[in-house]
Amino acid sequence: MQYSNLVSDLETALAARSADAAGMLNQITELFLQHVGHYSADQLDIYDEVLNELVARVETAARIKLAQCLAPVDCAPSKTARSLALDDTIEVAAPILS
Repeated sequence: MQYSNLVSDLETALAARSADAAGMLNQITELFLQHVGHYSADQLDIYDEVLNELVARVETAARIKLAQCLAPVDCAPSKTARSLALDDTIEVAAPILS
């Protein structure tokens, strides 16, 4: 995959500054939502990998906010949406499952 370096770089940045994961998640989500519906399959895959990596590192409140943002989006990144839908916390899963 051509974006594996991007994901690797993200992992490195998060390891060094894990406290910034929620902020990064928020910024990337906002960027994604600005042009939703206009991404190629490859671009969606990149967003999906990055968002999914961040979801695994953030607190429940950040996952709830992301789920609420992505729930109404028909073309939400699939792995991320699945991860949120399967979250053990119902407040995270409910918006995606509704």
